[in-house]
Amino acid sequence: MGKHTTNEDYWYINNKAYDLTKFEHPAGPIALGLGRGRDATQLFYSYHPFSIHKAEAILKKYEVKNVPEEQIVQSKFFDWHTKSEFFEQLRTEVKAALPKNTKASFERWVQIAVMIVLSVVLTYYYILGHWWALIAAPLSLWVLGVNTFHDASHFALSNDWRVNAFFTYPYPWFSSPFTWYHQHVIGHHCYTNIHKEDPDLHHSARLWRYTRRSRHLSHYKWQCYYLFLVWMMITTALAFIIDALFFVKGKYHGVVKMMRISRTRFWAHVLGRLFGLVVVFLWPYFVYESMWKAYIWSVVPNLIFGFSFSLSSQLSHLTDENLDQFDKEWHKHQVITSHTFAPDSLFWFFFTGGLSLQIEHHLFPGVNHWHLRTIHPIVKRVCEEHGIPYTMSATMTDAFKKHMSLLDELSRK
Repeated sequence: MGKHTTNEDYWYINNKAYDLTKFEHPAGPIALGLGRGRDATQLFYSYHPFSIHKAEAILKKYEVKNVPEEQIVQSKFFDWHTKSEFFEQLRTEVKAALPKNTKASFERWVQIAVMIVLSVVLTYYYILGHWWALIAAPLSLWVLGVNTFHDASHFALSNDWRVNAFFTYPYPWFSSPFTWYHQHVIGHHCYTNIHKEDPDLHHSARLWRYTRRSRHLSHYKWQCYYLFLVWMMITTALAFIIDALFFVKGKYHGVVKMMRISRTRFWAHVLGRLFGLVVVFLWPYFVYESMWKAYIWSVVPNLIFGFSFSLSSQLSHLTDENLDQFDKEWHKHQVITSHTFAPDSLFWFFFTGGLSLQIEHHLFPGVNHWHLRTIHPIVKRVCEEHGIPYTMSATMTDAFKKHMSLLDELSRK
């Protein structure tokens, strides 16, 4: 007999195969497509916390029987069969505290509308060449982007999948939504801080070291000094360099396999990245006579955007308390590998798009981040009741010190 291969038209959940090709998912075809041809166990359970019994009943109708075991993509690391008393209590209390609609509320949409208007106005003055707008416009675009793109990519902005899809596209300086889904939703959220499973542990390994499992290079001893330079370049790398390598290799950092796409979809992606390159870097050279000014207008906004992204994301999991932690109960694993910081600061909540409440976000990725402040005290208390370490820093400064302390430790041989 020939070698058995996985059927990439199936979805694999808890070591069973399902054919969902004819199922119309309420969250749309994008959400459903992320799990096709791979182990979708974590995706399935993490996005149905309040309706899991209904979801399991629907799923059962699409099970494919008699699939050889060697053709099934096996679920790794986590135990989804044993009932978790911790999460049963948590989701019951969280569900009672949340409104029926866990996506963006009317108040939130008003805030988003204000952010859009402000960003358009500031970008207008930025294009006109006003020096003050060189800083103000990128910061406003960052705040708008992180408060919409991130939720939309988790299908948490709206109940209409088309709205979610739309809000993942207006930010070419950040990342293509197709690549981001692989890196962030499929990889990072499902296998947080697990070496060779979480792609976020494998960014720029030649530049810096932030996991004890990667080998030490001599120049790492300087990483705490050139950290900010790497931070400022990170979104440019995500949007163009890593994106291109992903399509060349077919795997994100050799960890997350690319889903199958048509030739038309491939060329649409390529054209989208080329258009993004023009929007992000090249347009100033066609607008301003001064090459020096064109260079500044091209580079500085991306440095600001990159630094803002890194400040908001790198503190969320890379502390000594979170690294090298594991629990086979997925929800406990999310708690002990994540870091909530500045929970009482509305400024950092807006600036990070809710990423400051990282533990809450990882437990309930499909809930709009505007609701995370409501459930934060519940999550913290229930974790304490069950003896689960809840890593929290009261201020951004404290969180930054924890991150730098880890990088300093890892910089030594």
